[in-house]
Amino acid sequence: MSRITGPFVAIVTPFDASEAVDAAALARQVRRQAGAGNGVFCAGTNGEFYALSFEEKVQVAKVCVEAAAGEVPVLAHVGEISTHQTIALGKAVEGFGVKAVSVITPSFIACTQAELVDHYTKVADALAVPVYLYNIPARTGNTIEPATARALAAHPNIIGIKDSAGSQESLDGFLAIARERDDFDVLVGPDSLVLHGLKNGAAGCISGLGNV
Repeated sequence: MSRITGPFVAIVTPFDASEAVDAAALARQVRRQAGAGNGVFCAGTNGEFYALSFEEKVQVAKVCVEAAAGEVPVLAHVGEISTHQTIALGKAVEGFGVKAVSVITPSFIACTQAELVDHYTKVADALAVPVYLYNIPARTGNTIEPATARALAAHPNIIGIKDSAGSQESLDGFLAIARERDDFDVLVGPDSLVLHGLKNGAAGCISGLGNV
């Protein structure tokens, strides 16, 4: 597959007065972003995936792909607290035409690095679409260490990492892997680190501010 590069927007999930997903408003936002040339990252932290049901996450991915209409790529976040739930959500959305999926670490329970390798390997083995690791330890309580990402980069279906740790040190650790391998890309999460990332080899960014 072609590499995923450039700016993506961590798109918000709009809700109506009854707290249901406002699909029409979401589609309008996607079309606005596509018109500006921005890719779409859906059901992530800014998309409030933690407040969405399984069915709503599937709905959000479907609406985003349909609204993008092939003009820009759509990345869907499918990370769940367990491996089998993550695989189930990934399988539910992979047929819509998402370019790839992103997967946060399991949360609440502390995981060893070996357990993270096992988790991501099983997810990548099970899905037909490429997988991005998603490092956001402040929210999950689990950190993907650079050595772990380096080991996982050898998997043919793991193509990169979205790093939202918020530190230059963390980002630099993953950028070092990208310099070693031409099949592993880094997408910068925090807007404050986008410039540093792009100057040092990041393939793109996933911006929350881009919603504005």
